[in-house]
Amino acid sequence: MKKNRLKTTMLTVYLLFASIAFANAVVFVSTTGNDANNGLTWATSKRTIQAGATLAATQPDKTVWVARSTVVVPQYLENVSLPVGVLVYGGFAGTEDPLTFDLKTRNFVANETVVQPTAPANPANPAFTLLGGNRVDGFTIRNGAALQGAAINHASGGNAVVANCVIKNNTSFRGAGIFAQNGNLSVTKCTFSDNTAQDTALFANPAGGGIYAENCSLSVSQSTFTNQIAKVSVNNATSAKGGAIFANEGSICSIERCTFNRCQATGGTVGTVYTWGGAIYVS
Repeated sequence: MKKNRLKTTMLTVYLLFASIAFANAVVFVSTTGNDANNGLTWATSKRTIQAGATLAATQPDKTVWVARSTVVVPQYLENVSLPVGVLVYGGFAGTEDPLTFDLKTRNFVANETVVQPTAPANPANPAFTLLGGNRVDGFTIRNGAALQGAAINHASGGNAVVANCVIKNNTSFRGAGIFAQNGNLSVTKCTFSDNTAQDTALFANPAGGGIYAENCSLSVSQSTFTNQIAKVSVNNATSAKGGAIFANEGSICSIERCTFNRCQATGGTVGTVYTWGGAIYVS
């Protein structure tokens, strides 16, 4: 009888610890996963970042680990809306143990994690929409097209961090790389390349090829901006401002240890165009 009680007690304790572990677990996402899975191990990972983020929002930890995408396996083709407080990290091989692995040791080059919007021509669909208290870390975000923030749109206020990301080949009217409004944004150790803010037939005065900040506290550090463009190509007698970074409406900016290469505000072949801040424009 005592042995049975001991076994029952040990089983109860084991199940209790197991339930605590799962309740605080990291959520896993991989290109070999399935959104019907529980997402609590690499073997039972979710397939989409959105499914992982939605699950993570119900967890005390609120953290998502996303495994690399390869040439053989398609990248993450989706438009992700991150719930409040959810943190997403890319750059994993898909074998790391969250109990022992140090996030600082991720290899972003070998484990490139590519995110691309499913509908890049839709102005309402950036790759990532942030709702506050979010972190986007260790991704390549490319080929987006939106009205504001083709790669990342942080327009709901609150705090956000973008770190260790490659943001490239995105196009929008304002903030082709990142659009931030009414909140706090920290950008660190990121690479911006070939992003373009350009006008349309309906929207003039493009700004911020890399980053557009409005009424926002913006901190950018240890980042590189290459071939960032704010370009007027449709509307005459308008302006292009901030090829790489544009900030206005009371934004407070800290920009340090950054490199700017071939960034420009330009009028293309349109008639009278006013251009300011090839690299940075702050008003």
